Amino acid sequence: MGGGLPRASAPIEGAGSRTGVFAGPMAKTADMQAMQRAKDMAKAGANRDQIWKESGWNVEGKPYFEISDEML
Repeated sequence: MGGGLPRASAPIEGAGSRTGVFAGPMAKTADMQAMQRAKDMAKAGANRDQIWKESGWNVEGKPYFEISDEML
């Protein structure tokens, strides 16, 4: 898997046969304010789980968020 964004290796609960789909800051649906909030939280020392729960973003390495199943 090259330098792309991660893809869940197992189906997400309640998603039937779908696997998690992730996108980055260039996605049309990217919430840039939430991404900035995540970056600020990381800089302030928040842990990854807390950042994900509160912002919906993972900002370790390349920033990404999960695309809702409702959009698929």
